[in-house]
Amino acid sequence: MYIAVGLMTRNGLTQLNFIKIHSGVFEYNVASLRVLEKNGYEKEGVVKMAVVKNGKTWDEHRFSIIKK
Repeated sequence: MYIAVGLMTRNGLTQLNFIKIHSGVFEYNVASLRVLEKNGYEKEGVVKMAVVKNGKTWDEHRFSIIKK
């Protein structure tokens, strides 16, 4: 998944001319958090108690990458 996210990110920023790409990840999904970080995304913040899934409330971590 690491390579796929990198390819999609580069394509979005270069070929599609996106200025910013953002993503939200639930706090328990540590692997997805790391994939975004490894591809240059930076954490913008945490939305506390943003989602309820299977009867539990989770925080959502927001990441983005901005074209330089």
